[in-house]
Amino acid sequence: MMEILSIISISLFIMNLLPIPVLDGGIILISLIEIIIRRKINPRIQYYIQFVGFAIIAFLFIIGFTGDISFLVSGGAK
Repeated sequence: MMEILSIISISLFIMNLLPIPVLDGGIILISLIEIIIRRKINPRIQYYIQFVGFAIIAFLFIIGFTGDISFLVSGGAK
């Protein structure tokens, strides 16, 4: 049981570091871009970047959810 929990924890850690703007990896990426260009990114632009990242995450969630529902409706693993 503890092995499964540790695998899930490590998987969530790695997924959270992906450079998608809503996740922590995206915030790190934005900070690195600010360091490289040596000025702050406009908060309005940062908001739009975060919104696009949220839309990507929501889209992936919907794809996974519809795949699960179609799997269950078709009879699942027989």
